[in-house]
Amino acid sequence: MHAKEQKFNDFLQVNGLKDVFAVQRLENELDTVLYLSYIDIHKEKMPLKLVLDISGLVFIQVLVAEKAVKKFNRVKVLEKVNEYNDTYKLFKYYVDEAGNVTLESCMPTTDELFQPDMVKQIIDIIINHLEETYYDLQKVL
Repeated sequence: MHAKEQKFNDFLQVNGLKDVFAVQRLENELDTVLYLSYIDIHKEKMPLKLVLDISGLVFIQVLVAEKAVKKFNRVKVLEKVNEYNDTYKLFKYYVDEAGNVTLESCMPTTDELFQPDMVKQIIDIIINHLEETYYDLQKVL
């Protein structure tokens, strides 16, 4: 177990959040551990993934819309996510080849400086953002 993983597990335990995440370990050179959960935005369950490893980065990803970008709405969706990307600096949206809309935040850190409460704060900010913008994005999807 690497240092970030230990700190995050301790944080979850102390704050009564241990059951919020399923944990998946990847056997790779970065000793990656995925913390998987869902966030509920206006009764829509959006998969949330926290990626911890031995690199200097921590990733938080939310699958906002699965396979929702089609030929007919692609331009409008890209305009909307670019508007969000220009407005919000803490996270960025992207659309992949499968038509998924993903929101991602990247947090640079070291083992010593990793702060799990910052991860929680970023997730809370993302949740607030998604609650505020959900219907606006749904109109273009």
